[in-house]
Amino acid sequence: MTRTRGAVVDSQAAELRRIERDLHDGAQARLVAMGMSSLDAADARESTGRALTLITVVVVAALLLITYRSAILWLLPLLVVGVSFLTTQAVSALLAKGFGLTVGGGNEIVVTALLFGVGTDYAMLLLARYREELRIHEDRHHAMRTALRRAVPAIAASAATVCLGLLCLTRADVGFNHTLSPGGAVAIVCGLAAMTTLFPAVLVLLGRWVFWPRMPRAGAAPKNANHLLWDRIGGRISRRPRSRVPKMCSRSAV
Repeated sequence: MTRTRGAVVDSQAAELRRIERDLHDGAQARLVAMGMSSLDAADARESTGRALTLITVVVVAALLLITYRSAILWLLPLLVVGVSFLTTQAVSALLAKGFGLTVGGGNEIVVTALLFGVGTDYAMLLLARYREELRIHEDRHHAMRTALRRAVPAIAASAATVCLGLLCLTRADVGFNHTLSPGGAVAIVCGLAAMTTLFPAVLVLLGRWVFWPRMPRAGAAPKNANHLLWDRIGGRISRRPRSRVPKMCSRSAV
């Protein structure tokens, strides 16, 4: 494969940087030009990416801990999102090599945040449905099948909407937006696949104890379910449903 001019310049600049770092006896060197600027920008992106990934993981872990109050459950979505992140990188590399798609260009930071965000959302939706089904079914396999049947359509619709929105960026003129399109779409698809296949398998394999100390039992109603705020709001709405269209909206135009 023929190397591009930019790749050759970057390689030469990297070699000059290594030589500059090996100088002794107090000798100093200052390297300039487009290649060195490119290397500096790449170093800045790498440093920012590591910091953002760490912050994202900490924030997501804190939200999961607050939501589920479990010593174990918060870790599973993060592990599965990590697997989908590695899968995204592999698929993006294959697309770049086999189809010539540009999936880099400095958008890795945005793709990482996007993947952790949507992956965690899909996991929380599936977990909520799965926990409800565990209170009904004794067999956790049956509970997971029911949870998937009810939750996957909503998750898939959300993923499809985000993917279509990202793919619209392929018509963008700005380079960053253009390269973000395939990378973001690949991340969403990989996150969807991981959260609807690997994540349910891990939950079923580990059993109910992952919800410890608040393990759902078959036939047990949620604690204080009748006193929750949203239950009260839902009860008031259901007692007075809007079963017909308002008169102003139902009148035909003259």
